[in-house]
Amino acid sequence: MDETGYQVELILKKKMMGASFEEKEQLREQLVKLYVQQAEYFKLSDQPNYKVAHQYLEKALRLNRRHPIANYRLGYIEYVDENWSKAIHHLNLALDGTDLEAISEVQYTLAHMFLVNCGIGLARESLEEIEFKELQHGQEEEKKIEQYRNTLNVQEEGLFDRLYYRKMQQGKESILSEQAFREYKPAQDEIVLKSAEDGMALLPPDSLPIPLRPNQFYTLLILMTLKQTTYLTLQEHLTELLGQQVSYDNVRQLITRLKRHVPLFKSLVDSGTIFSPDGSRITRFQPSPDWRLTVLCRADQFMKIE
Repeated sequence: MDETGYQVELILKKKMMGASFEEKEQLREQLVKLYVQQAEYFKLSDQPNYKVAHQYLEKALRLNRRHPIANYRLGYIEYVDENWSKAIHHLNLALDGTDLEAISEVQYTLAHMFLVNCGIGLARESLEEIEFKELQHGQEEEKKIEQYRNTLNVQEEGLFDRLYYRKMQQGKESILSEQAFREYKPAQDEIVLKSAEDGMALLPPDSLPIPLRPNQFYTLLILMTLKQTTYLTLQEHLTELLGQQVSYDNVRQLITRLKRHVPLFKSLVDSGTIFSPDGSRITRFQPSPDWRLTVLCRADQFMKIE
């Protein structure tokens, strides 16, 4: 856990001592949210650590075993690690949801796809076990085994090896195949923020991709998604998406560096001044109407901005 997250964890745990039942429930949910954020932070750092992310998701589920998002993300990690039974368990819990929370429609569809692949994975393991056992059986047993072997053969084996991706554009989400994800080209009025296993990048039309660090990627995502952003709202959303505290000074430095790193920045984001109720001047940012934003990312990646 990053230093700020560790401090928040200690504060929340300390508050739980002597708190009323209702207060403990609220603090417990805050801890769950913190652990899920920390898991995302370790998955998206410059050196992703799925092992640590796994540990924080387990901590979240010890506090709320039915938490849909925590189960969805842990199910995906188990799926990637080919732990089929564990993946099935967590994905089913994610699909069940709770009275108050549920995964998104796209995550719902993806969870079912992952479950299909888990079934294929289990079927493959069963076939390997059968092949091993055949060496220990006589001829009659081999005939019986051969009789049922074809019922275990998976007709759509190509499905197993597919990775799933999401496309977000103008408030709508859809699922992309791996090939479509890899080959996606932006239109002339389209700018693409792409997050893949090999890193994050900005894809301008008719130009080479511009590699981005996670904080740069999410800063552009926020600036081009919200109708209006200030340094303060940008700070709040970055803290949520990155899973660690981002200071006001960090935000100002990020904007300055993005202007140098991304030549298109000023055409993508309009800046101006608004006045607060006390009359002070506040810098505001708005997405340019000249561009459409498309976001491409892995199926399990958290990209929600509210």
